[in-house]
Amino acid sequence: HLSENTAKSYLFDVKCFDDFLEIKKYDYKDVNKEIIREFLSYRLNYKTYTGKKETSRTLNRRICGLRKYFDYLKKIGVIEINYFSYIHSSKRRDKNPEFLFKSQMETLLKENLKRKDLLKDRDQAILLLLYTSGIRASELINLKVTDINFDNRFMTIHGKGDKERLVPFSKRALDCLLYYYSNLRSYLIDKYQTNEIHFFLNAHGKKLTTRGLEEILKTVINKTGV
Repeated sequence: HLSENTAKSYLFDVKCFDDFLEIKKYDYKDVNKEIIREFLSYRLNYKTYTGKKETSRTLNRRICGLRKYFDYLKKIGVIEINYFSYIHSSKRRDKNPEFLFKSQMETLLKENLKRKDLLKDRDQAILLLLYTSGIRASELINLKVTDINFDNRFMTIHGKGDKERLVPFSKRALDCLLYYYSNLRSYLIDKYQTNEIHFFLNAHGKKLTTRGLEEILKTVINKTGV
């Protein structure tokens, strides 16, 4: 019952450990506390594709994923002892989240409306829906047309663990959603002859991805200068 993103993360955790064992010429049956500590030290000094070092928060998740994986290896008889069960997660300091003040958000929405490009209306609908509903990025890109109740202004959201909840949104967001749906979205569907069921589409009439949504928000910032 894990989300698709969580499953991908756990799979990547196992791959990271598998790559480490291959580099160090270790076998799964060799794994003990010392090898695990060596792995943790290796990952803390490992630089990601962005050039940043791996955080303790990410490493804690890797420990959790590998602990469960080694439970499985023990269950099927590959190993005798799960040494990850003796490894405790490190304490972490949560940073305060970055945020926009209401005045900054209003400026962003106002400046975005001044754009002249084709995708302006979609981006305005995305901004307002994220702002007034608080749904996650993954929930927004997976939102289907049939998930939106326009008459009563709420969405059926399928969140983490496949849990379903109803989420309301503002009248202001409703107006933008309807305008995008009736104009730009219909135009993209007709142009590319697609039967896409997801509500938000990219410039080619296909479903958005999380990375695509990140790029959209970066584009909005660049084009508005906010």
